[in-house]
Amino acid sequence: MFTYSFAMSRYSITGPGNGKLVAVLSSPGRLTPSMATTYVLLIERHTARLRETSTSTSKEQIVRNHLTALRAFLRSHNLSETAPVGTEMTTDFADAVERHVAASGLGGRSRSDRFGLLRAWKTTFEYMQKGPESKSIGRQRRSAEAAVADMTPFERGLRAALKSQGLCPKRAAHLAGISPSALGRWTRGALPNQRSTQNLPRLENVLKLEPGTLSTLLHESLTEDGPTHVSAYRQRQSAAPKISYSLKREEVSQDLLNEWRSLLAYKTDVVPSGELKRRAGAEWTLVEADQAARAPTEFNSLDGLVADTADGDWKRVARFLGFLRLEQHGGYGRPVDDVQTLAWLAVPEAVTAFLNFMTKRSCGLKHMGHAVFCSLVASLTSAEYGYLAQSQELLAKLPADIVKGRSWSTLCLKAYAIARTWKSKSKDVSRSPADALQFFLNQSFPLAPVFAAMKKLRRQGDLAARGSTEEAVARRDEVLLGLLSSNPLRSKNIGNLTLQALKSGGNIYKTATGDWRLRILGKHMKNRKRVRAQIYDVPIAKWLTGRLDDYVTHFRPVLVGEGQDCGLLFVTRAGARLNVSARVYSLTKTLIPQSGGIYTHAFRHLVATDWLTRNPNDFLTVSELLNDTIAVVMKNYAHLKKDVAFVRYEVYLEKMIAAQNL
Repeated sequence: MFTYSFAMSRYSITGPGNGKLVAVLSSPGRLTPSMATTYVLLIERHTARLRETSTSTSKEQIVRNHLTALRAFLRSHNLSETAPVGTEMTTDFADAVERHVAASGLGGRSRSDRFGLLRAWKTTFEYMQKGPESKSIGRQRRSAEAAVADMTPFERGLRAALKSQGLCPKRAAHLAGISPSALGRWTRGALPNQRSTQNLPRLENVLKLEPGTLSTLLHESLTEDGPTHVSAYRQRQSAAPKISYSLKREEVSQDLLNEWRSLLAYKTDVVPSGELKRRAGAEWTLVEADQAARAPTEFNSLDGLVADTADGDWKRVARFLGFLRLEQHGGYGRPVDDVQTLAWLAVPEAVTAFLNFMTKRSCGLKHMGHAVFCSLVASLTSAEYGYLAQSQELLAKLPADIVKGRSWSTLCLKAYAIARTWKSKSKDVSRSPADALQFFLNQSFPLAPVFAAMKKLRRQGDLAARGSTEEAVARRDEVLLGLLSSNPLRSKNIGNLTLQALKSGGNIYKTATGDWRLRILGKHMKNRKRVRAQIYDVPIAKWLTGRLDDYVTHFRPVLVGEGQDCGLLFVTRAGARLNVSARVYSLTKTLIPQSGGIYTHAFRHLVATDWLTRNPNDFLTVSELLNDTIAVVMKNYAHLKKDVAFVRYEVYLEKMIAAQNL
């Protein structure tokens, strides 16, 4: 049975001069120490530990800093040093520290430092109750001497070589001329990146290993946990010719840009200008730039507002026009100057050639990509409402050898018919969500690998220096995976989440009871027209509360630094917007290598499939979790209904066979 503890874990402390001190452990409820210890005894034990464990040249300054923090804490709670240590250091520790810091008026780094110093005192108190022989106090895998069950071949071989030569990582790194911190990470489970592999021969020489030993162990470590299932889509992607044919920005003429901008205005105006007509519901929605899935560009924004649909449709048009000027790999072979107009979308032969090109690259599949492109062509060439069909002046922009004397209406009608026919035939599944999730779905508890990844991130944070960017990134990534498991929103919405405390109208807020909630305006949801909810307001799982509290209070400020705070929940090391989908793929590929990596959207399918497998036909719950209609959920997960039907029939047959003694 898979078990994941969401209790608080460790924090490290770095004193002046980068002197690493004891790791700090806070696990409420894990330990119930005796209250006979007084603060006098605690001070004696804690200061002794600081002097013993610190390698800093400023040990006494570190001791003074710790004493200052404790004495201020005691004063705020009207306690003396002769008082017995009470619940303010155990079950009520978090609240007691919060009250103290709030009353002291500390802010920013000083606030974070005070929290860390007081946690160190709490750790010493727990240490006093556990006894000196305890192996669970402090940071695990602190050095190459710690025993670990899940070591990679590279880590195991490296640590054995260091031990054989009697070298510590720092000394070995110095002799090999490589980064001590890098070698330290390698002895604690990290693997060298591509750039670092050039240092391995020098390290092998220092460790008296045969040339290539560490490189071989690294290769074994990278391949032993490779993907157990590679999706058919990724296999096709790997086999397809690596060509970049989409029309690049520098290749787009001003005339083509003007055409697209006119289409953008037509699709976003409340009422189209002039004599142009638009089908009801066919408009593109504009949202504030900070709520859009993509950054504003010339192709998707007007007056500072962004149309996400325009961004996707322009990319389809850019691929189509790029194909037209592609000379090899089955391209249409037109000069780049010839393809600078949207009128090509009304050329039947060009549309057909592109769809055949897509089919060939998909190994014969006619899939959703075909259908979406066909929808775009059909909407533009529709006789009554199509933008191109109503823009006859574009005919003059096509080369004469392409027009062949045909009228504009003839071209549009034929292109429309082709698009409709191809769309009806494009039913193949190119990229099945279940295929990409096969590794997870093969587990008895599909989310277990995600929680295991969160534990690895917790350990990475524990191993990082306190207050470092590495520690903050690990805590951020842990919260990101946890939130996707709790609230499987689309990538756009996850990436745009803002903190209410920092930004007016923020999405993440805390209730009076200390619980976190998530609130998004209906207009900022992709399926706003189907669901029609004005506000999406739901709770965040309680097991994430502690993680989220710590990230928002202590670790996110490290990433934001002293610069202007954008208010976003998930930020980069430089405090800017995080590309959450790319980050999730990187995390899952690295921390769950057997999966091959998944993107943000896959969590929606993972959560839905897992729930419906365990709770057959409970489409209502899934529709609420995904913020989608029951009809859409039933359509997307109809295959699970068949599975349930066959399982029930199998049970029936088993009973009948048993009754007949067959």
